[in-house]
Amino acid sequence: MSRTVPQQSRPAKSGAGYDKCWTPWHGVAPLLPYLPAGARIWECCAGAGWLAQWLREAGHAVIATDYESGHDALTWSLCPDDYDVIVTNVPFSLKYQFIARCYDLGKPWALLVPYSTPFAATAKRIRDAAGKPWEELRLNKRINFCMPDSGFQNNGAQMTTIWLCHGLLPAPIIDAEVPEPRPEHRLIKPEKRRKPTRDDVVCWVEQRGIGPLHVQQVADLVWEAVKLGVPTIDQLALF
Repeated sequence: MSRTVPQQSRPAKSGAGYDKCWTPWHGVAPLLPYLPAGARIWECCAGAGWLAQWLREAGHAVIATDYESGHDALTWSLCPDDYDVIVTNVPFSLKYQFIARCYDLGKPWALLVPYSTPFAATAKRIRDAAGKPWEELRLNKRINFCMPDSGFQNNGAQMTTIWLCHGLLPAPIIDAEVPEPRPEHRLIKPEKRRKPTRDDVVCWVEQRGIGPLHVQQVADLVWEAVKLGVPTIDQLALF
């Protein structure tokens, strides 16, 4: 896998202070009008699943993966035929690596990053090396993130953010209004992800058109992979 910038020596595990900020609905609402209708979205830093939840609510099919479920998006990706757009709130300490990675993958993308990111020399070098532009969806106010350790206390907004995009916006810079938070979202918890059973795996294999003589053999292989850590029935699509 080519790299536009060298990777940090540590893995892409969330750990820095701002790396685990769960995205409320009003954080993604300004981006929704610019996502292609019916786009299949890869949410590659899904965390607790909030952003994926709002994207599904908007009518998109979403495959949500995360480092902690064994899928490091800096070194691994879905099959290109399985998704159309990347949308994620990246770990802020790895923002440059994710910009480079998304350029490498060649799909349209939208990354929620600190507002200063597109002005940074490192980000500009990545863009210039890729030879591809980006677009900026500039938000008019801070997002009230939900923090795993403190929830919405202190409003949860440590810094201004921006949706940095490629191949999605109709202009290089668009100013967007962040709507008022939906109060009920303070009470919503992402639905619990159930682990797939072997029967789920067999059903999935049959749906893929595998010949009946080989269904059980293929299901055994996929089931072993599932037991290594794929947490949801949705993510059987990864295989």
